[in-house]
Amino acid sequence: MNEMLKKYLKVSLTLGLIAGCSSLLIGMTNFVTKDRIIENAKKREEDGLKKVFASITKEEEVKFEEKTIEKEYAYIQNIWTTTLASGSEVGTIYKTSGKNAYGSVTLLIGFEKGKSTLYQMITLENTETYGAKLQDNYIDEVNTGDREFSSVSCGATYGAKLCRAMVEECIEDLGITTGGSEEDTGASA
Repeated sequence: MNEMLKKYLKVSLTLGLIAGCSSLLIGMTNFVTKDRIIENAKKREEDGLKKVFASITKEEEVKFEEKTIEKEYAYIQNIWTTTLASGSEVGTIYKTSGKNAYGSVTLLIGFEKGKSTLYQMITLENTETYGAKLQDNYIDEVNTGDREFSSVSCGATYGAKLCRAMVEECIEDLGITTGGSEEDTGASA
């Protein structure tokens, strides 16, 4: 065998061995941590559900009944009806998720019963590309009433547009489930 071929073969085998070991380590790490990641995501979702109507429910026990999604949506993943232990309905919470070329965001979006205007948005996941700008300059301002959800110019405009599209999809569904029309939603496009 010629020396050059031996050298290439040795380098190829070494790199293959390194790649194989790396793949094995990544696979083992994923196997060990996947359950913990799922548990943490579920806990974050449960905590977020409690936060959506926290100012209304105060310290009362709250129940979240998951509704069946009857049609396919671009952003809506889950829908819950929120009720107090006494049985009175508080509102509806949507879990939405979306992404575009600039990043992704997952939100819990709440609407108070009998009203189809946005009540509160809670961020479950937000990519670094949007980061604090989207949270501070859009989501927090919408939640405090300092900004209309349709006003998306905020330093993370593409993320805000994504959030706006999610809210609009929820309002559309809410209009369908409450029997209202788009004019009844109070949302501005």
